[in-house]
Amino acid sequence: MEPIILILLSISTLIQICDMCGFLPEWLRKKFRINKSQDTLEVLKEFGININMYKRKNAIVGIPRDYNKESLENDVERKLEELIIDKKVSVGKIRKTELNYYIDLIGHSCNGECAQAYARILTSYWADMVENTQKIKDPTIDFVVTPKGGSPILGYEFAKLVNKPFVLHEENARFDSEEEDMRKWFDCAIIPPKGSKALIVDDSTTGGRMVLSVIEHLREYGFDVSECLVVFEPQNKDARKKLSDKEVNLISIVQTHQR
Repeated sequence: MEPIILILLSISTLIQICDMCGFLPEWLRKKFRINKSQDTLEVLKEFGININMYKRKNAIVGIPRDYNKESLENDVERKLEELIIDKKVSVGKIRKTELNYYIDLIGHSCNGECAQAYARILTSYWADMVENTQKIKDPTIDFVVTPKGGSPILGYEFAKLVNKPFVLHEENARFDSEEEDMRKWFDCAIIPPKGSKALIVDDSTTGGRMVLSVIEHLREYGFDVSECLVVFEPQNKDARKKLSDKEVNLISIVQTHQR
């Protein structure tokens, strides 16, 4: 038995030396690191440490929190009233929906101060939801993405506040190519690595068509997405269910246009 143990210890030591010297292939180094991380996590769990709690706290380090959760929803409802176009309108490209009023956060976000203010509202709400609820499936954010037909300035300001790359989703393909390229559908300065986690951020979602397109293309190019964060959620369509069917959680601060 002892010779077998000595052999295993020798192999383990050799692997560690090769890893430190950079001689291991990348796939083996990655597997080795994952195994070591898993062992560490198992030991911490045995000591009764809540790994998920610390993961959530780490995920919101540095994210601005300028608003109190207790008053945030009422404040947002009041602020949105100032942005109302008080006319009967219809929205939606495929299925037209009649509304008694239109909340023009997209238009007002063309004002830099307004866009920054609502971005800070979103970061405050996101941080609170991550830390104090279990509604967020995965608090990890590698980049922020917003539909171009939505509120891209708001998404851009949010990305700056959380210090993550910003990606813009195109409604129509920008070009055709024999080789697959995510930049066909996404505008970005640097292509995120495959497997990166995206957070969809927008002013609102009505029918969910644009967000569903974002989800489809993110997954087509190997990115992960499980949350969509918006300021308000109109209740006149079934966007929440559509996103849920795609295993994406819709996080909204307030609900509007009650049925």
